[in-house]
Amino acid sequence: MYFKRLGLGPMANFIYLLGDEREKKAAVVDPAWEVNEILKVLEEDQMEVSHVFLTHAHPDHSNGVEEIKKKTGAPVFMHPLEKPWEGDWAKDTEKIKHEDRIRVGNLECEFLHTPGHSPGSLCIRVGSHLVSGDTLFVGACGRTDLPGGNPEQLFSSLQMLAQLPDELKVFPGHGYGPSASSTIGVEKKNNPFMACREKERFLSFFAI
Repeated sequence: MYFKRLGLGPMANFIYLLGDEREKKAAVVDPAWEVNEILKVLEEDQMEVSHVFLTHAHPDHSNGVEEIKKKTGAPVFMHPLEKPWEGDWAKDTEKIKHEDRIRVGNLECEFLHTPGHSPGSLCIRVGSHLVSGDTLFVGACGRTDLPGGNPEQLFSSLQMLAQLPDELKVFPGHGYGPSASSTIGVEKKNNPFMACREKERFLSFFAI
């Protein structure tokens, strides 16, 4: 498996490159901020962009979509409930839903619908890795006070992720935590949002 994490932009964003090293095919997850740098890394690794995946459409995760589409011609995939805040590129996207699977070369990617931070938020499970977008951070979770955010949905999404194998490695959409990655097991133990099993108590974390 080909897997790289790039820290780009002023908001500690993580952009992920994942794919099949033998087939030289790669997907870019959440292209933003510095598309030329993303493509430079892929070119150096002799990888061709075959897919673009969005964990969600907030501008800090998607402001490079139009540029990367223009430069690579790769199709863009996101959940049908997701709507970009700016630009009209969404009309040309492919739709993916919960438990859909897409192959990048011979690498299978499974998509999990995890609403809460936004209506169409997705996590991507590939091998022993989970790219969790802004649903799950190291030690925290995504905010719910932006348009389309919903703390009850986020509670359900985190409870669903908690059922995944403890050894699954978590790769979030931002470097906000004490480390750049974690595991489901560690987050179940140490992350107060994921460890919480009572919905009312969870919702109290978001009360204004």
